[in-house]
Amino acid sequence: MLKLFKSALYSAYYFFNVYRKAVIVRNGMHFVTDTMLWQVIKNDVHNYFAFFTAKKNRTSEK
Repeated sequence: MLKLFKSALYSAYYFFNVYRKAVIVRNGMHFVTDTMLWQVIKNDVHNYFAFFTAKKNRTSEK
């Protein structure tokens, strides 16, 4: 009985640790996506691609 209780306790502890790590990772991901830095990077990438597509369209018009 004690052995069963011990193993249940160990598995519960293990799952708790895994869950905690998952929550930390998820919160980290939310933090990264919500920061202004990410917005700036996203805008830079968008502008970069917009610039190149506009350049391509200009050359194709000629």
